[in-house]
This record gives sequence, structure tokens and C-alpha cells, in this order.
Amino acid sequence: MTYHLNTKLSVPSRNEEQVIEVTRLELTPEYYYKAVPVLTPHVYRLANLTNKSHFVLLPGEATAYQGTDFVGRMNMPLVAIDEQFTIGFGVDPALRVQRDMLDKSRETKGGNQVLKFEYRILVSSFKSEPVNVQVWDRLPHAENETAGVALVKAEPEVSADALYVREERPNNLLRWDLKVDPTMNGEKAKQIRYDFRLEMDKQMIIGNVLTK
Repeated sequence: MTYHLNTKLSVPSRNEEQVIEVTRLELTPEYYYKAVPVLTPHVYRLANLTNKSHFVLLPGEATAYQGTDFVGRMNMPLVAIDEQFTIGFGVDPALRVQRDMLDKSRETKGGNQVLKFEYRILVSSFKSEPVNVQVWDRLPHAENETAGVALVKAEPEVSADALYVREERPNNLLRWDLKVDPTMNGEKAKQIRYDFRLEMDKQMIIGNVLTK
């Protein structure tokens, strides 16, 4: 990849690695928050950016700041011109998420066992303004036809985003796109509830995969 500098630069003669500024880009972020409660109760602030420059952005380490505050380091992907990419800005302590199993049952139908699970996810906000939060969860994913998994009910409905429906939903990943208001905490926390059914041979054992 070749980059053309707008002006000439003087580089000191020394053996150490030196960093020079090739260009400075002003990109408009689309901020949102992402929660994966099966992994962590923390909620992360992210931003979608589109490379509107005339430069291909090469992969490598990037440093993120929020205002003047250092957030952390991340690995940037290769970004083509007009391609969208996502960067992270760390944990937001004013948002919290909690995931609980409410009910689990088992019955036998014919030669199969049918397991039913009910989960609840609570999103709490202590911020001063409404925010958009993506909440992700997952159902068991069978690599073959030895087990069947079906989402029975979800309130609210999972996301209708076209890219998610095409790329992620077939892998049994669940996503909700929520608007969370500042008053939604404590007993008024934003609630997601969903049920799913797992049907498989009654001789199959799945261990403790679904104990939480």
C-alpha cells in the first residue's frame, strides 16, 4: 500500500522506530452499547464508523480515547474505502445487565426427551439520557440433526436487522435492539424474556451446558 504525504517531513536520523502522521481523518460515529450477559454483567460502549476517506486503513494496534481519557488499545482490522468498522470505548459503569434462568422442565415424548427453558434478562440504566443497547444471547447450536432447538417465545421480539438475520440468527445467536431510558432501573429495569425448547434422544446427555 502506498500513501502520498501532503507535505515533506524531516525525519531525524536514529535507529529507533519513528511514527509520522500520514493523514488525519474526521469520521462521524454512530454510538451504541452492547451487552452479552451470559459472559459478563458489564455493558460496553461501541461506535460504528465508515471509512469515508480516500485511504485504505491497514490492520494494526490502535489507541482509543474518550475525550482526553485513555480507554484502551485494540486491534484494528483492514478497512477498505467506504467500509464500515466498529471500535470499542470500554465499559460504561452507568449501565448494567443481569441474566437469570426462571424455569426449566423435562418431559419424554416417544423416544425423545424435551427440555424447556425460560430466561429473563434485565438491563438497568443510571444514565441521564436514553441510550440504544444491543443485547446478545445464544441458544444451543446442534452441529447435526441429533438435536432440535427452537425459540418458542421472545418478548420483545429479536432484532429484525437484515445483516443479523442473515449472518447471525442461523447460528442460534439472539439479539435485541433496545432503547433504554434513564428511569429503567430497579423494579423498572428493561426486561427481556424468552423461552426455548431442546429436543433430543432420551439417551443423550448434555452435561452442565445449560445450568445457567
